[in-house]
Amino acid sequence: MSKVQEYKCLNCRAGLHFDPPSGKWKCGYCFSVFDKEALEKAYGKDLHKTNTAEEKTEQKTQQKQSPELESYRCTSCGAELVTDQTVSPTFCLYCKNPTIIKERFTGKFEPRFVIPFKLTKDQAVSIL
Repeated sequence: MSKVQEYKCLNCRAGLHFDPPSGKWKCGYCFSVFDKEALEKAYGKDLHKTNTAEEKTEQKTQQKQSPELESYRCTSCGAELVTDQTVSPTFCLYCKNPTIIKERFTGKFEPRFVIPFKLTKDQAVSIL
């Protein structure tokens, strides 16, 4: 299966979309119009060419660098929540229900030490 390529506008760098009736790529932000030859010249390759060996190795290194994603189920609507390993509190994108992934919280959460107050309650009230 060939990879999906997104082309950026040569003027404003926004995403381009293909317009089948005109056979050209159009920008929805700055309303620029590009034909196949202009994009081939800018990107330096054939738009419908298959991946080269260099592009394939680049894709593999990007996949290795991407973070591990894990999925969980929303307790309210049952939708699948996909997060990386650093997210514990999140919300469901579908029903907006806040969710805490309890498996991420393990062990005891106790303070290492307690910092005492320098002022008593009466001293703080008198200063205020």
